[in-house]
Amino acid sequence: VDPDVVVLERPASESSGVGIRRGTTDRIVANSPTDTVLANGTGELDDLASILVPVTGGPNTELTVRVARALAEHENAWIELFTVVPADADAAQRSEGAEHLAEARRYLGDFEEFDTWLYEADDPTAAIAEQSAYYDAIVIGAPTKSRLERVLFGSMPDSVDERVDIPVVMAASK
Repeated sequence: VDPDVVVLERPASESSGVGIRRGTTDRIVANSPTDTVLANGTGELDDLASILVPVTGGPNTELTVRVARALAEHENAWIELFTVVPADADAAQRSEGAEHLAEARRYLGDFEEFDTWLYEADDPTAAIAEQSAYYDAIVIGAPTKSRLERVLFGSMPDSVDERVDIPVVMAASK
């Protein structure tokens, strides 16, 4: 049987995939021949009322939104599709952000319990972490940077995972 997706929870004994040494969970995700969904092991993914879904138009957007929808349907939760544009964004940047939200909206299909938010901030990671205080979980696309880039420069999904105290679910498309 070939699975459509592999779902994992990172054990509390493992840190997120930022360091030089990868944990077992990160090796499984990196080498999986199929889509993967990884929960950070913080808190519980039940009794959720609201889910923050940051979107950037990257390759993991479709899976991210579909995972959020499945979780929201199971928990009868609300989804907030969220994208960040610079505080001094010009019309082109605002348009690009709006398109990221429209694309994510299309992946929700007929799901109606959602809202969209084009948020202005100069630091997307800080904005997501700040807004996480108002949600029960975050579903975000997994990092798309190479391992070396993540070690040297970090990644938004890894940084969000490190900064928040709620469940973070990362979706990685193959």
